[in-house]
Formats: sequence, structure tokens, C-alpha cells
Amino acid sequence: MKAKKSLTSVSDSQVNSNKDLAVETCNTNTERLYSSSRSASLLNAVGKFLQQCQLRISQILPGFCSVLLFWRVYAQRVEILHQKVDELQKELQLLRSNALLPPESRCSGCHGTTFMHHHQQSSAALHRSPQPPPPPIICPPAPPPPPPPLPPIPVPQRLPLVPKHRTNHSSLQDKIDRHVTVTLKDLQAVKLRKVAANNKVWISPAEKQTPLVTLSDLQKVRLRRVQCSVLSPKRRSSGRLVQ
Repeated sequence: MKAKKSLTSVSDSQVNSNKDLAVETCNTNTERLYSSSRSASLLNAVGKFLQQCQLRISQILPGFCSVLLFWRVYAQRVEILHQKVDELQKELQLLRSNALLPPESRCSGCHGTTFMHHHQQSSAALHRSPQPPPPPIICPPAPPPPPPPLPPIPVPQRLPLVPKHRTNHSSLQDKIDRHVTVTLKDLQAVKLRKVAANNKVWISPAEKQTPLVTLSDLQKVRLRRVQCSVLSPKRRSSGRLVQ
């Protein structure tokens, strides 16, 4: 009985230890799974964030580069314009050369090229198999002659300038040119005033008996020229006005 009891106790202890080990392993596994799920969620969140950042950067970078390196865009546009200008210049040169050539030379050139083309085709056809000849290429008609130049536009001739004579005269010249007329009303409107008579008579001193104005006084007198602003065309003679 004692042996049986000891065996049952040993088996129970082993079972308990196995249970504990199983529980521990389960706990460790759950912890690992939980940590792995957390790490996976973190990795997913980080990946999504990085993808959003990459999208934002890919959207912003072209505009930022175009702002900083704007000269590259302009350089590309300038190169494209240069290429187009070169093509246009080549086309213009071809058109000018065709326009300068006479129509006969153009037709002869066309016939020459068509003849060479026919000869090559015929030689190739002889080597291969007989084929019907191609239709003849008709040379385009010569362009019409340019229209005659327009007559020169007549230039309007300017009329010679005629200086206008001034008809305005000053009031003084108008008064001078007019005849001086005195009417009876003017004479009646004249008012006289009283003037004290000066009866003083200058008499040379009796002692010296010399004149008041001597010859030396007259010689000392100096006349000066005065420019008269009013020049009357009238002259007086014996109380009459003669014009």
C-alpha cells in the first residue's frame, strides 16, 4: 500500500509538472504571438506612413525642382524653338531656290528624276519579271508670274507758307493816322482859369551892362538825341495842316 501511495504521489507530481510546463509554453507562445502581432501592426503602420511620405514627396519634388531649376525648363523650350526655327529656315531656303529657278529647268529636273526612276525600275523589272510601266509623272505647272508692283503713292505737296501781316496797330499810331478835328462842342467845353500875371522883367545890371545869357553859356549847352516814339507824317506850315 505504501508503495502504491508513493507511486501515485510521484505520478501526480509529474503530471503537475507537465501541466505547469504546458501552461508556461502556452503563455510564452501567446506572448510571442502577441508581440509578433504588435510588431506586425507597427510595421504595417510604419509602412503606410512611409508610403504616404513617398507619395507626398513625389508630388512636391517636381514642383520644387521646377522652381529651383527653372532655367532647365527654359533651356528645353529654347532648344525646341531653335529646332523649329532651323526647320523653317530650311523650308524657306528650299522655297526660295524653287522660286528662283526658271520653269524650264524645273520641268527638266522633274523629267530627269523621273527618267532615272523609270530606268532603275525597268532594270529591276528585267532582272525579276516584266511588269507594266508605271504611269508618267506629270510635272506641276509653273506658278503664275508675280503681280506688277503697285504705283508709288503720291506724296502730298506742301503749300508754301505765306506770312500773315499783322493788322493790329497801337492806339498811338491810330491816333496819328487819323485827321485831327476840333468841333464847336470841344471849344465850348474848354474852361479857362485865372492865372496870376508875372510882370517881372529881367534887366541886366546897369553897372556891368552885360547880357543875362552870354556866348560862353550858349557854348556850354550840349544837345542830345532823343528818339521820338511818335512820328507824325503831317507837317505844319503857316497855320495849316498839310498831309
